[in-house]
Parts: sequence; structure tokens; C-alpha cells
Amino acid sequence: MNHRSGLKGIPRDSGSSRNALAAAIGVPDPARTEVVVAHVVLRDGAEWAGLERDLIALVRDRISPHVAPRRIIRADALPMTATGKIMRRALREAYR
Repeated sequence: MNHRSGLKGIPRDSGSSRNALAAAIGVPDPARTEVVVAHVVLRDGAEWAGLERDLIALVRDRISPHVAPRRIIRADALPMTATGKIMRRALREAYR
């Protein structure tokens, strides 16, 4: 059974989901057409030190290097629906 976290494609057993809630979106990029940007909210007690590097390495190793985030943005909160799903559309609108 493959459990997924807020970041599409990151298995929940990876360890990173215990430290952070994340959402990955594609944003416009003049050189590449679109790049992956991850918005990350730290869970209580988690530390930022090394998490960015670990998250990028995890995506490169378990999924594919071309979908690894080019940027990671630390956020205080992510927009959520009433049922607890991350509203990626709201995150994308900030880049338009």
C-alpha cells in the first residue's frame, strides 16, 4: 500500500512527512516553461536545518530528478479545504 503525503508522490514512510506538510506546484519559468516549487509547513518540533536538502534528495531518489523541486518555500500555513485537502490552485494563483 502506497500512502501519499501532501507532496505528490512522496511516500508517507519517507520520514519527511513526519517533519513537514508540503505541496508541490508547477510555476512558470522562462527557461524551462515550468518548474516545481514546493511550499513546506514544518510540523511542531521539526527543524528546518537540512530538511530542504533532504526533501530534494528524497524526490530525486524515489521519483525522478526532473520532478525534484527547484525551489522550496517555507510557509506558515497552506490553504486548505474544509475537508483538509491542500488547495494547490490557490498556491498557483500567487504566481500569475
